Amino acid sequence: PGCRAEPAACVPLMARHRVEAAMQLAAFYSWPLALVLVAPGPSGDYADFYAAARAGRFLFQLRMPDDTLVDARGRLPVLLQLPRADPVQQAAGVYKTGFTDFDVRYYIWRQLPPVDARG
Repeated sequence: PGCRAEPAACVPLMARHRVEAAMQLAAFYSWPLALVLVAPGPSGDYADFYAAARAGRFLFQLRMPDDTLVDARGRLPVLLQLPRADPVQQAAGVYKTGFTDFDVRYYIWRQLPPVDARG
């Protein structure tokens, strides 16, 4: 919802799991996200997902640790930390905090440092 009026301002989020949680985060925080649900490629793996994540053009979900996301220069992606998990809200199906019940705990983006308002 954060970029419906201006789709060119959307930041793509590649999601492999729990798309409903990503949708809620976008709504709660007015993030300008365009959600892209990623499925395995023709060979059954996620090679295209990893190639796009390493190229740095997408926000994406991450399982920790995952050294396949190191780029050609040996750099790791920058983690985007969510607020501390609230298990009571999450038990009610409200996902506006960090996650307690599944391994995809972070959203990360290689271009975060230049656009981070906190400096």
